[in-house]
Amino acid sequence: MLDGNEIIYIDRLECEWPLQVQLRPGSHVPVHCTAIGKLMLAHLGSDQRQKTLRTMDMQKFTKNTITDPQLLEAQLDQIVAQGYSINNQEDAIGLIAIAVPIYDPNGAIVAGLGIHAPEPRYSIAKAISDLPRFQASAERIGVAMCANSPS
Repeated sequence: MLDGNEIIYIDRLECEWPLQVQLRPGSHVPVHCTAIGKLMLAHLGSDQRQKTLRTMDMQKFTKNTITDPQLLEAQLDQIVAQGYSINNQEDAIGLIAIAVPIYDPNGAIVAGLGIHAPEPRYSIAKAISDLPRFQASAERIGVAMCANSPS
């Protein structure tokens, strides 16, 4: 979920592979170079998105990290149009991710569902081919989140 200019992980499931992304619930990551971060940033209202782009630190982590606000904004528009976000080794070399939105009953995005993996084990092309499965899971999570929230 969005937490200021960062993403906070609410929950995570780890694989049994020896090579894992070590992010525990409560961990924070930047919005500008992570799949969930860009997804959430893309769906902010125009004024809030502009304010965030002006005030956030766009640190360069890898050669793929976007640090130009105009280039990032163009990518954010693309994310809204396509309905998902990709991290192509933007925060760590060798790590890819894909994220899809989790909606509340009114159609507002309340969180994101993402998967990270080492690129040799899980390519961006494979992640995109699994997109319908991720979207179905995000829909089930959204229903469960809203069913458990106070009315």
